[in-house]
Amino acid sequence: MWTTNKSIRGAGWNANYDIVLGTDNSKAFEDLAVFPNPSDGMLNIRFTMNETQSVRIDILSLKGETVYNQTLGSFKGNFDKQVDLSSLAKGIYVLRLTSDQGTTNAKIVLK
Repeated sequence: MWTTNKSIRGAGWNANYDIVLGTDNSKAFEDLAVFPNPSDGMLNIRFTMNETQSVRIDILSLKGETVYNQTLGSFKGNFDKQVDLSSLAKGIYVLRLTSDQGTTNAKIVLK
């Protein structure tokens, strides 16, 4: 860990990183819609599952903390839900949808 008191400046080092949000499997979640985005707190999530699968819905902070989750057992058909995120801090979050066929991620912006 490298820390400073912000008063010392000089040549140093650079740190670069990539954030990998997962894989996108478009076959897993048909007709995915996440709106409005950016959102004031009420977020609609819609998708269709053409085959019966177990589904997990997670919303994560950029720190990786789960701020919302829901598990759907054997699910097939249309999913349509409004999620209240108004108690969360403004910023960027990640919607992670996981099924037996794969994972899909979407960026959510709370304003």
